[in-house]
Amino acid sequence: MQKQLPFSLETEKQILLGFIESPRLLLDFVDDLQPEHFYDERSVQLYKLLQKMHKDNRVINMDMVTEEILKKDAHFSFSYLIDFYAASEYQLPLLVARLKELAFRRAAIQKTQKMLIELYEDKPFDEVVEHISKSVSELSGTATRRKSQHISAIIPAMFEEFKQQAEGNRHVATGFKDLDAAFYGGLLPGQLIVVGARQGMGKTSFAVSLTNNVLRAGKTIAFYTLEMSNEALVAKLICVNTQTSYDSLQRYGAIQPHRYQHFIESIRALDDATFFCEDSCYALSQIKQDARATKKDEGKLDLIIIDYLGLIKPDGSKENRVAEVSAITRDLKIFAKEIDAPIILLAQINREAEKNSLSSAPKAYQLKESGSIEQDADAVILLHRPGAGDNANPDYSQSHAELILAKNRLGACGKFEIHFETSTMHFRDTP
Repeated sequence: MQKQLPFSLETEKQILLGFIESPRLLLDFVDDLQPEHFYDERSVQLYKLLQKMHKDNRVINMDMVTEEILKKDAHFSFSYLIDFYAASEYQLPLLVARLKELAFRRAAIQKTQKMLIELYEDKPFDEVVEHISKSVSELSGTATRRKSQHISAIIPAMFEEFKQQAEGNRHVATGFKDLDAAFYGGLLPGQLIVVGARQGMGKTSFAVSLTNNVLRAGKTIAFYTLEMSNEALVAKLICVNTQTSYDSLQRYGAIQPHRYQHFIESIRALDDATFFCEDSCYALSQIKQDARATKKDEGKLDLIIIDYLGLIKPDGSKENRVAEVSAITRDLKIFAKEIDAPIILLAQINREAEKNSLSSAPKAYQLKESGSIEQDADAVILLHRPGAGDNANPDYSQSHAELILAKNRLGACGKFEIHFETSTMHFRDTP
């Protein structure tokens, strides 16, 4: 059975919608991106039209494109674009590179098939060798086409990015002041941030506390909870948001009368928050698919949190778990760029590595089944509570917590003290 040539219809759709919604982006790609890079005939037609409209200095928007394409083909249907969101300015280079790679693979397959046919045919050997050599040379020239950019093309976009960062338009503040300062204002789209801790230190509670801070700023969050149910996660969030203990929440009548109004108002505020949680996406492909759908439906997605790495199933089988973890973190880093949002990935410290020194601070290399976690991550944050757990250090209280910034691709590393409220499982800045 002949295999389907490789292509990605969703990549084609995202690119075309990106050009239609932001026509100025065509200028960066129109000379290099060709119709033959697309596979679906509708995509080819649409891109040819966009090229012509751009060349003719025509206004490009969905209404004008629809009008023009229907003049050429009255039966053309835009329905295949409906279920996808447009690629952003920051996603387009990655998606266009992927589109070209797939086009190269299709060309390589087709040329290889022609070579095989010629080898079976009774043609002069020198002629066959010449044809094969020419085909290989053509493919090599396509694959090695220069992708580097002149510095003059990079500087304007770079300064625009700096401007947006300085204005706070791109950062997602965590609500922990020292951590945000280390990140020059907060997390940035495209970053993969790994948060590691030993079992029982409060990884999930930290993620929920951070979620509460980000939601207060009006951001949109998708939280993939692989360890607990959606209901349990929301209960934790309510405890943090209302400063209510889990015990009081379980015994609803135990909430003090003078706090009841505040409790109700906090619940209403959470009800209005753009927060989405999912407890059934265990495969990485499911997480990515759900995040794409959330971004399309909401129009934006500011932050993704995944709890936790050890429970994610990779796309495709690998020889061992270390290789699987490496594939997962590599794919998540690429996906963070594609979805144009920071991803926080919770991970567990390998307890066996420190069984004799549980009160000492964890290290990045001790992340369980580490693979290439530290290499792929833009930042590694280690949560440490020296006064908690087995062999707790008596010099520290249960509420003392530390954030150890063990890796920071954009700045300095360091250690920051924060406070842990044991009754509400809430992490916050120190008073």
